[in-house]
Amino acid sequence: MKSSVATASAGRGVDRLRQHRPSLLTVLFLFLFLFTMAAESRSPRRNRNRVKMRNAQTATEREQDGVCELEVTCSGGQRFPVSLPVKKAKLPVEKPTRSTVVKDTATERPVDAINTSHRVAFFAGLSKNVGPVSSNSDLVFDKIITNVGDALSQESGRFTAPHDGTYVFSVTIAAQGKQRAAVELSLNGRMVATIWAESIPFWASASNTAILNLQKGDQVWLILLSRASFLHGYMYSTFSGHCLYYGV
Repeated sequence: MKSSVATASAGRGVDRLRQHRPSLLTVLFLFLFLFTMAAESRSPRRNRNRVKMRNAQTATEREQDGVCELEVTCSGGQRFPVSLPVKKAKLPVEKPTRSTVVKDTATERPVDAINTSHRVAFFAGLSKNVGPVSSNSDLVFDKIITNVGDALSQESGRFTAPHDGTYVFSVTIAAQGKQRAAVELSLNGRMVATIWAESIPFWASASNTAILNLQKGDQVWLILLSRASFLHGYMYSTFSGHCLYYGV
């Protein structure tokens, strides 16, 4: 009798457990739901933190790699970096400069290799007035300022070409007090150019330039003409020249 009662009680307990089993499952589901919601509520913040860390790391890498980066923001608040490779502008490569080698047009040799004796230049003037003269006379400039190569003779006033080449000669004369002055540029005794200055009413000056191809030994000088021989000095009347090109 007692065993049957105990069996009946046990059966009723099992029935109660079966009746309450749905409620336990409901609690379990509810717990899982709340846990999931809490995790989802924290996930955007974690995602944002992860995105920020990833963005910072990517920015550092991009700065090192020279890559530009854009950022896309979604409606949910999430941001995603978009990387676009950008090639840096190529700067022109500077080539090592070479020293320019200047060659003589006649010899095709570098200028540095040309003998310094080929350098010719002179500049001279009159320190005092000259004239008048009764006949045409060679003009000698008594004050020589420059005479590179010693091609201008201070005794004769003549320039002698030390080598073949193209030479430039410039002449300037002056006259004053209603006087006239005239000189002739001569090459080996042959007239090349005439320079004439007539001081009306008080002062006058004139100049001329000649470019001549000379051979070694050719002479160039000035001749004061007797018909206009009042030449004003004091360095107002000058004679100059230099070698333009070596070789003819």
